[in-house]
Amino acid sequence: MSFMIPENISIETFRGCNARCIMCPVEQWAPPYGPMKDEVFSCLVRQMSEFKDKLKSVALFGNGEPLLDKKLEKRIVECKQAGIANVGFTSNGSLLTETRAAGIIEALPDWIVISFDSLDKEAYENIRIRLKFEQVLAGINNLIAARNRRKAKTHISLRFIEQEKNKGQFEGYVSFWAPKLDADLDELHYGKEHNWASGPEAFYGNTPCGFVFHKSYVLRDGSVVLCCTDSNAEYNFGNVMETPLLEIMNKPRWQAIRQLHASGKRSSMKLCSACNIPELNNEGVLSMKMTPSGTVFSSDTLTPFDNEQAKSGAKQPFTILHQP
Repeated sequence: MSFMIPENISIETFRGCNARCIMCPVEQWAPPYGPMKDEVFSCLVRQMSEFKDKLKSVALFGNGEPLLDKKLEKRIVECKQAGIANVGFTSNGSLLTETRAAGIIEALPDWIVISFDSLDKEAYENIRIRLKFEQVLAGINNLIAARNRRKAKTHISLRFIEQEKNKGQFEGYVSFWAPKLDADLDELHYGKEHNWASGPEAFYGNTPCGFVFHKSYVLRDGSVVLCCTDSNAEYNFGNVMETPLLEIMNKPRWQAIRQLHASGKRSSMKLCSACNIPELNNEGVLSMKMTPSGTVFSSDTLTPFDNEQAKSGAKQPFTILHQP
């Protein structure tokens, strides 16, 4: 296999969450919880800066709610000062007070994704357990207002994961948010649930997973693991405090795993065999990205946020979501 330089990196800046969303395996996350140490984060930033021209996206979140990290704003600034582009995070939005939203925007992240699955209070609170509908809706509005006041170029994306409790609500969701979002900057994300590599079936397919070819996942202690589903480091390839990230990503064990995927033998790996992400991605339903008015520009979950090349290409109407 050729030398691998990750295009996208996810960094678990905080492990732990204030929500218990019904589609999330949060109860399975092993301790310790809390923020990533400054020395681990700074070490990683120094390493990323060495190949920053190859990076397409850096996500400052992993198994947890990043806004629980009181140093999140400083971490964004540290990345930006190192010349790292396209830095952002995904959040449940529950902690976006006016003050926190303004502080986050002042750090000038490139993108922020807020997971917000319904405009119906009952449906939302039955999905996002422990969170309050009115508080999160206010937080999103705080974020939009702070971005607009600052005239920042931060892309705000609202993510809707369709499931039984909110089925059929997305078209109304588009109508509600379209006039509130910036048509040139912002996005809506429509998606389906995946099984976090813990499905009841022993085999979902042998589609190669793009995650192993394009992404790096770093846990709060600096451990580099297989992917977003490897929350408890079943596959631990090394620690950035001991070995540079690029060296870790090109160890023989990592190369062997990429070769297994490339040769259609993904199911020979325990974690991968129980995962349905590659197949859902092939169907184009796992993460469908669109303009605020509902024009789809990408259905590849590996496409980084703010993908201008995708946005300028052929576009499809939202109605494709409802075709058989």
